[in-house]
Amino acid sequence: MTWVEITENTDSSISFSMKIWKYLQHGFALGVLVVGFLMIGITIPYLVYPVFAIVGLPLSSALFFGVIFMLLGGVNQIMALRLWGIEVEQNIGTGMRDGFFLFILSNIIFAPMIIIFQSMWRWWLWTSHAVNPLDVLVVLSISTPIYLLMMGFIGEKVAIFLHVEKEPKRPTDFLEHSHACPHCGKSYYYSSEKTFEGQVQCQNCGEKFPIISDI
Repeated sequence: MTWVEITENTDSSISFSMKIWKYLQHGFALGVLVVGFLMIGITIPYLVYPVFAIVGLPLSSALFFGVIFMLLGGVNQIMALRLWGIEVEQNIGTGMRDGFFLFILSNIIFAPMIIIFQSMWRWWLWTSHAVNPLDVLVVLSISTPIYLLMMGFIGEKVAIFLHVEKEPKRPTDFLEHSHACPHCGKSYYYSSEKTFEGQVQCQNCGEKFPIISDI
């Protein structure tokens, strides 16, 4: 039995639950980086002050944000390829470009969380109440999944906007070399240059179905 690589037909959509799960995975990968960068940004003046003194603040900031953009863009390209099957052009230039867009958008969607926590902190100070860990846990349990879903959604859309042709050409042999999953109806296409016989696993529902060669 032979396993083969096939290209997903984007005309059909994956199931809602599977899409949510993918958004969470995608958002988690990006969210860890964003939160890490925020923590580094808070402590970096104390950690690398000698670097600032030697090369200057503008150059140090340029290097810092350059690394941020490159890592964010690179991780998003990897997740876009693995989770969504989006063919991306992976190099330093496109990585920094993608990362720039993601950095701006992630800060926009992260702003409400910062406002909420600042409001809670000020309320505690004004009312002379001690910080209630349960309140913090409730806010985090509600806001974190929402934030991860939004990050995953933005990451996918940035990859599509920057790397996917707006009008993809349909292969001339699409009808002869396309198969539908018998379990969920998801359609797949394989190149006419490939002849094979075996099973493939549906990327939508996870079930296996046979592909028979046209030899």
